[in-house]
Amino acid sequence: MNRTTRVVVGLDAEFPEDVPHEVDCPEDMEAEEGERMTCEFTDSASAGSVDVEIVSVDGNDIEYEAEIASYGEDAEDTD
Repeated sequence: MNRTTRVVVGLDAEFPEDVPHEVDCPEDMEAEEGERMTCEFTDSASAGSVDVEIVSVDGNDIEYEAEIASYGEDAEDTD
């Protein structure tokens, strides 16, 4: 499972009422602690961006935190 797929699965689990989520990240993330990236996403209700940070790496086990940076009208205001 690639990192973008993991973010999609996380959003689907956190916000099941808005499934499906489609995530577009500008590039692949390196599997290194502290690596950060902002990805754009859409769901059945709206669109926004999510900030993703890798917090730990243990072999193929990657733990990350994702925080919604903007959503809906907030996302439109960032232009």
